[in-house]
Amino acid sequence: MTATTFPMTHSSSLGSPVKGVIDDARPVSDSSLAPSPARCSACWPCMPGPAVYGRPRQPQPVGAHPLAPEALLRQDIAQGKSYVCLEAGRVVGTFFFTQGKDVEPTYRRIEAGAWRDDSPYGVVHRLASDGSVPGTGRFCLRWAYAQCGHLRIDTHGDNRVMQTLLEKEGFLPCGTIYVEEDPYPRMAYEKSQGQPAREPGA
Repeated sequence: MTATTFPMTHSSSLGSPVKGVIDDARPVSDSSLAPSPARCSACWPCMPGPAVYGRPRQPQPVGAHPLAPEALLRQDIAQGKSYVCLEAGRVVGTFFFTQGKDVEPTYRRIEAGAWRDDSPYGVVHRLASDGSVPGTGRFCLRWAYAQCGHLRIDTHGDNRVMQTLLEKEGFLPCGTIYVEEDPYPRMAYEKSQGQPAREPGA
């Protein structure tokens, strides 16, 4: 199956989708996916079905903020940075994507390591799937990487599913970062065309 192109906020290229699985990735701010309570619900990782990738139904650490507050999701949509993955016109996954120079303030400080590439980069956050289509997380990462050729991403230390996915896709561990929402350390990963990254699946 060949991906169908649609007007994109950041790029009209869909990169290398998982063949025969996901049709497309589109910004929720697209006119045909106008923000609405129902559309915002499609991006809501805590609703029955969708779950943050690799952490289905896992409880948060005590005292932690919600994984994806509704206000934050609505902000993502308003800024044109919230994307949905479509399979036969049905939303099966969602993720945040943006790109630019130093676009993620919390990545400016990294401990127990260092970033490998100082060029402008893309960021993926709030990756979630309803679990109905295998390969949704892989599609999201490959689509985002195709837009910029340099991605940074972070994940929790107990999220082995996400860590395994990142490593199979050629991301390299770089150190530890912290976000503003909670005090818990996150594992930082990076993939860049300018780095000697491992081959996907190696």
